Amino acid sequence: MTHASRNASEGFAQRTRENLELICTAATHNPHAHIVTQVVNSMLGLVVFPWEADVLDRAKQLTLPDLAQDGWPQFNIVNGSCQNLDELIHRLRNAVAHRHITFSCDSLIPREVGVRFEDWKKGASLPHWVASINAEDLRNFCLRFTTFVEEVVV
Repeated sequence: MTHASRNASEGFAQRTRENLELICTAATHNPHAHIVTQVVNSMLGLVVFPWEADVLDRAKQLTLPDLAQDGWPQFNIVNGSCQNLDELIHRLRNAVAHRHITFSCDSLIPREVGVRFEDWKKGASLPHWVASINAEDLRNFCLRFTTFVEEVVV
């Protein structure tokens, strides 16, 4: 596969998907391959990488109900709200940047692991946004987001 530059959004996204797929494949042969860890590492790179303006502009146009209708995995938002993909990415970025991410267990099986994200305002006693998703759905979200980036940039 020919890649765009890793300095470009689509090039970084392509490599992220390939690494995620390699770990998932390795897990079929190696019980010590940590799919959940790779899923979260992939998500970190995808939401933190400085995206091109076209990607961010298009993400603002996609509402969460639009994504659900199109088959994207859904985050269970239990506190606060997000109206579109751009806001969701912003909340996830804040959660991971400030280490407000927790796991329900240490299972190596992604569908068994819940991943919880919290976005806190400085000085607050409680988070203003909380969402969760299982690691298998987070993997699918990462794959969908990678495809989204590639389609917008091309």
